[in-house]
Amino acid sequence: MVARRLFLSLLLTCLGQPSFALIMGSDSDKPLEIAGWPDGAAEIFNIRQRVAYWEGPPFGGGQYHAECRGDTDTLNDVLAKFAKVDCDNKRIVVDDGVGRSFWLNPNDEPEKRNKARIDWRLMVWVEDNWKRLPDMPAGINPIDPTEKKLGPPCEITIYTGGNIDWSKVNLPEGVPVDDNRMEAHGYGPEDGVVIQGNLVDVDSGSPLAGRVVLQQIDPRKTGGYDYTNSAKAAVDQGHWVLKNVPPGWYRVIASSDGYLPRVVGYVKHDGQPSWREFECLLAKGGTLIGRVLDADGDPLEGVRVRLSDTAPAGGARYDSPESFETNTDECGEFAITAPVGTASIRIHKPGWCQPGLGPEIAVPTSDVELEMVRSSNITAIVLFQGTDVPDKYMVELEPEGGSAVGKWSGSANINEQNQFIFKDVPPGRYQLWGHPNPYTEREKTEPMLLDLKGGETVVKTIVVVE
Repeated sequence: MVARRLFLSLLLTCLGQPSFALIMGSDSDKPLEIAGWPDGAAEIFNIRQRVAYWEGPPFGGGQYHAECRGDTDTLNDVLAKFAKVDCDNKRIVVDDGVGRSFWLNPNDEPEKRNKARIDWRLMVWVEDNWKRLPDMPAGINPIDPTEKKLGPPCEITIYTGGNIDWSKVNLPEGVPVDDNRMEAHGYGPEDGVVIQGNLVDVDSGSPLAGRVVLQQIDPRKTGGYDYTNSAKAAVDQGHWVLKNVPPGWYRVIASSDGYLPRVVGYVKHDGQPSWREFECLLAKGGTLIGRVLDADGDPLEGVRVRLSDTAPAGGARYDSPESFETNTDECGEFAITAPVGTASIRIHKPGWCQPGLGPEIAVPTSDVELEMVRSSNITAIVLFQGTDVPDKYMVELEPEGGSAVGKWSGSANINEQNQFIFKDVPPGRYQLWGHPNPYTEREKTEPMLLDLKGGETVVKTIVVVE
């Protein structure tokens, strides 16, 4: 089969616009030879038991996943070869239950789970891609801060609930193993899904008293999510446990008096017994004070100011159920409480824009000054001539020369009128084109070059022919 590109609305927002993550992959068995993989990785990535592969993360790519289905003997052969892969940061992860292929069932639809079952997954990085990530803001950096010194990881995850007989698996010597099986942590099938962790101060590492709440996540038909408390645990000396968590999608929120609450992780499971542990590092708050001006130095009132990439010093992104945002007053001034550390500032006001990524600011700070310029709107209309209208068709707008961190770009599905409006686009030169979703390169329309001026509204038509 042909390798395809799939857009998923997963994570990202850019200045208030809908945004999509581009995930590339295939269920093809065609071998991949990727420059920058560690020696020995290609042989086990391209094994005939691979049922699918995909590449992430959304920013930059270079993280490849091979999803495989096979027996214990084949896995043992893979593990023996894995031990010889030229990578200083190898590890093996072991999970209960049957694995699920992300590529074959990206939305985890119950009726597709059987066809998407897998027995192990190999993850390998292109070294140069990984090296670019540690310096990126916390919000788009998937690397654990503790792993920076270890280098790009190469990882095999084994699922013991399918074709693999765990008692006959030969683990190679010298390769670290993260054993997430229930029995490895003193639990049994009667405990169902177990979630546990430790609540500690992010700076001192001291255990805290507090609370952990498990909230069920329910997508709204109109967009966004509803959160409902499902279970909770009182925390006395740091450690906490929740057992028999019902099937569903959850977020885990930790809190303690005097600290900012934090979303420490997410759990999504289909009822298979499993064990998860979360590091619950809580930080105290500081105040960030500043103002927003236009190009003439006049204050802008009613600007929505939002902090993202919030992170304690040297730590990972600090997500919170409390939004780190506010609006400027008539003097253009604002004040926000956030975790002591660093944060990036995003600002939004209809008809205006903040080009590039928001600056990274230390928290607390009292003298932040930001500038906005007039933005543009683009209505992209898709005209289908002599061809059927696909179920999903997308339009893309990206800067001339291609997307890059710090530059504005947008992607969206067209509506019932076969159009979409890109709002509040920074001035500059852009390319506009369309394609079905998923798509191959030959299905892209010829890019249309635009030179946008601040404050203007533009209408452009993309013609799609058979």
